[in-house]
Amino acid sequence: MRITYDFNSIRIEDIGVTELYLQARKERLTFKKEKEIFSITIKELLCFFTEENCPLHFINENGQLIDSSFFQKKVEFHKNNYLNNEERIYYVYIDKNDLLTIVFKTKPSIFNLYSKNCEITNIDKTSFEFYFKCKYFKPIAVVLYIKSRNKKIEISSNELFFEIIDEDENFFRVKVRANINADMIEKLESQSKSIKNYNVEAYDLHFSYRIKEFPLSDYPPRIKFNDKKILQINDEVWGEANEREMFLLRLYPTKQGNLSCRIFLVPKLTYNYYLSMHKRNKKEVREKKPVIICVEYPEKAQDNSFVFFKYLLTYFGDKINVYYLLADNSKDIKNIKGFEDNIIQYQSSMHLILFEKADIVVHSHTPNYVLPFFSNFLEEMLDEKQKVFLQHGIIGSKDVSSIYGRETTKKFTDLFVVSSDREKKEVIKNYNYSDAEVILTGLARFDNIIKFRNLKKDDCKNKTVLIMPTWQKGLDNLSDRQFRESNFFKIYNSFITNPQIANLISDEKYEFKFYLHHNFQKYTHLFDNRFVQILTEDSYNVSELLRESKLLVTDYSSVGLDFSLMYKKVIYYRPDEIAAEETSKQETNFLPGKIVKIENDLISEIQILDQSEEYRKLLHYIYKFNDSNACQRIMGEMIQKLDIKIF
Repeated sequence: MRITYDFNSIRIEDIGVTELYLQARKERLTFKKEKEIFSITIKELLCFFTEENCPLHFINENGQLIDSSFFQKKVEFHKNNYLNNEERIYYVYIDKNDLLTIVFKTKPSIFNLYSKNCEITNIDKTSFEFYFKCKYFKPIAVVLYIKSRNKKIEISSNELFFEIIDEDENFFRVKVRANINADMIEKLESQSKSIKNYNVEAYDLHFSYRIKEFPLSDYPPRIKFNDKKILQINDEVWGEANEREMFLLRLYPTKQGNLSCRIFLVPKLTYNYYLSMHKRNKKEVREKKPVIICVEYPEKAQDNSFVFFKYLLTYFGDKINVYYLLADNSKDIKNIKGFEDNIIQYQSSMHLILFEKADIVVHSHTPNYVLPFFSNFLEEMLDEKQKVFLQHGIIGSKDVSSIYGRETTKKFTDLFVVSSDREKKEVIKNYNYSDAEVILTGLARFDNIIKFRNLKKDDCKNKTVLIMPTWQKGLDNLSDRQFRESNFFKIYNSFITNPQIANLISDEKYEFKFYLHHNFQKYTHLFDNRFVQILTEDSYNVSELLRESKLLVTDYSSVGLDFSLMYKKVIYYRPDEIAAEETSKQETNFLPGKIVKIENDLISEIQILDQSEEYRKLLHYIYKFNDSNACQRIMGEMIQKLDIKIF
């Protein structure tokens, strides 16, 4: 079969039929036949159909569809194989079912032409390889797309080397080598400053290709990653970003078997030290004193890990080497005054040097935050280190076992800090830890909370209401438009714009502050600030906000338990529309505050500012201790169970 065009008609020959038609519902358009060549003009097509995105199939004299898979010879299409009349364009192509097809205006999809089996086959230090199969139309260029999963950011590369292997007349196998260059990274950096320091963004890898016959639609398919054995050899693609930095693509498969990556910018000094680590025996870097690194988020210094770091430095600074990891762009730099000699700059060469020497990693979130970037090599090294999970808050309303639970193939932590008998039973039962691994000590930051509680004087003039909901799974990856459509946004935006809040502010001298979880901070600008202050994490410290506020409104956040320990009132706002699926069955048995589901009831409850005696009596069930010795207990457990040698 051969298809060509002149300035106003389509010509089809060697098609093996006596009559040729286009079928549209019950109507047919007949092709003219002359010397075994069928033709149709664009004028005839425009009179017959102009419906976009509605492909029509060709049929023969018996009403049978023209199936290209039965052709023994090569199917040939002329270059620039489409009719164009004042932007009214018709494309003739072969669809995914091998049927000869025509469509008006809509470019044919690449999904018609390739076999949906594009897959990565190899990773080396500077590139990776993938292959795909396609039919009828040979690629003239292959394009790689790297798309940010949570932001509207996309970069592409046309500089891909590829080789086409003919499997038969109409089917081809294409081998591609993908090299990422500095221009792509520069473009990515110009669109997203978050690539600097700790880049939390995930990127999905797509591909597309061009053919000479006609343009294809813009939506590119994903590259598959089915053979995980490839990662046992290598998972890193490196390149030079600029004079000072290297870039790393850390490739990995998603749960759906697609190829994704993390991208990091790494100083060259750090990169060079990393290369030297591969050549060195790990036993050569042991220190005489135990080395402990404490970390929260790389840009944070205000939670349990930072409190515990200061305790260790104060009471054990002469017996152990203790360090805190912090990014140089952190807004919490002001908190480290007096501790500068023990602060590690994130991603510096010293970061890797001390990580290599570290015996213990103390973490309040995932221990992976101690890594300057991700790679098999560093993660295997982290697995060998002892880890202490201080937690971010008490486990209560939400089941977070999918994040913090022990897996058979990977050790999240060695010691898991809890604050009550109830919480210890919960972690042993549902998080897959043994009794010895779960240490009942209390949270490090609670030492400061109880000290504050014992010193503070009640301020009857304080009517500050802090609204601090937690994040919800599945909402943190939405676009701004999608997030505005979520029930979470609608419910909280309705609450903070309720006219009764304006009345409380003007008549009763209330003050309202709204602070979103770290994972939702990027949506802060979407909320209405007519009546309430919308706070950003760059400008406010959570601990200070809790101390300064009189009443807390939350949903499932563990800060409610912190707040109640200050002998302050907590209200749990949980409308049915945004009920968390992962909520624990035990939640209502111990929460130190009333659960409210209706907005007007919440407004009424806010007008009673003091914590009731009923909820104060529950505090021992939440937090077993009534002292400020949690840090001391944690260190005691570490010395005993991790066999820390202190001389």
